[in-house]
Amino acid sequence: GAFMKKEGNKHMYHLALDTETGGLDPHTHSLLSIGLVVCDAKFHVIHGLEMEVFLGHQRYVVTGEALSVNRIDVRLHDGFATPIEEADTRIATWLEAISQTPFIPLGWNINFDLKFIKQKLPKTFNRLSYHAFDVETINLLAVSRDKSIPRGLQSVANHLHVPEFALP
Repeated sequence: GAFMKKEGNKHMYHLALDTETGGLDPHTHSLLSIGLVVCDAKFHVIHGLEMEVFLGHQRYVVTGEALSVNRIDVRLHDGFATPIEEADTRIATWLEAISQTPFIPLGWNINFDLKFIKQKLPKTFNRLSYHAFDVETINLLAVSRDKSIPRGLQSVANHLHVPEFALP
């Protein structure tokens, strides 16, 4: 545990995450995939603690626009996807094995992802802290102070020295 910040007796971890969805409405559209990368309190990626899960559904609810953005072919996707309830248990169990303390989620437009996770992956959602870091907001603040910083996720990753492979 030397790489973890302690808050009282608790270790803090961040969970960089990204989702691909079938649309914009978490109550209606399918959650298709989730990528997760565990980071320490200083936002360094903990190598070996990454997971990407393709989520399967009995019935997919997607829009053409969403599929063109995320470039997912639902028929191919369904062939190797894990049923969503099984995936939820698997992810929550994985997180629980890493730490009993809730993970602080971080990501680009994180509230969008969290709405889908809360609706579609409730066991996973219960492993997350109510605190969250929205990388888009951090980027907007940085750009507003220094116009030479390019806007975008890669720019933030470069600034924070995050390895390219760790980006969801």
